[in-house]
Amino acid sequence: MQKTINTINHQVSRDLVNRFGLIAFEDLNIKNMLQNHCLAKSISDVAWNMLVTVTSYKAESAGSIVVLVDPRNTSKMCSRYYNLSESKP
Repeated sequence: MQKTINTINHQVSRDLVNRFGLIAFEDLNIKNMLQNHCLAKSISDVAWNMLVTVTSYKAESAGSIVVLVDPRNTSKMCSRYYNLSESKP
């Protein structure tokens, strides 16, 4: 299982670096998220931190940039116009 996750992370990171000059990840507090027993297994299974790390070092060698963005409101922010949409009741 771990070998498969490593392979997938390397393939995804290579694809991101090949396609984009700027790659943004949410700056998630993984350690705190792992304390939530409902999320812990899913987060650990996908090795999110590893994807960010692998993408960062591949991007550096390719001349691309990886940035970590504040995760607040990113689910509400329009990726095209950057405005916030308020959730409806």
